[in-house]
Amino acid sequence: MAWVGDWRCDIVNFADWALWNDQVPDDVAQRLRAVAEDACEPDVLALLTAIHTTAATGFYQVVHPEWLPQHVANVETTTAHWL
Repeated sequence: MAWVGDWRCDIVNFADWALWNDQVPDDVAQRLRAVAEDACEPDVLALLTAIHTTAATGFYQVVHPEWLPQHVANVETTTAHWL
């Protein structure tokens, strides 16, 4: 799901999904967290995380509303501090 633009967006998207998804091994998710934090200034990390979180939340709200509570809980415990 990459696109032309700021390469850091892809890193943050990848880190977000890894951190939100329990199918990704924790050591891999934590490494991706570190890469995102190293690649982005705090304001950039906050913006890119907000964009991705909003898109993912909208998807769950429309397509899988039953997954929305778990998604929100995952965001709160993994990436909310980036916002």
